[in-house]
Amino acid sequence: MLLLRMTRYFFDFRSGGIVSTDDEGQELPDVEAAHGEAIEALADALQDLVLEGQEIGRASCRERV
Repeated sequence: MLLLRMTRYFFDFRSGGIVSTDDEGQELPDVEAAHGEAIEALADALQDLVLEGQEIGRASCRERV
């Protein structure tokens, strides 16, 4: 029986002077799933910043393996 191992992706977030490094990561089946997760993570992080009343200039989410 062949067992496939999923890749663990990490999603780091940066906005202005705020940097959040993902130390846990998430196992996902492929890069397309990782890209979708990165978009969701960025949207969630931006929503949190808005709710906290922080100014958002430029934000990015970097996925890494």
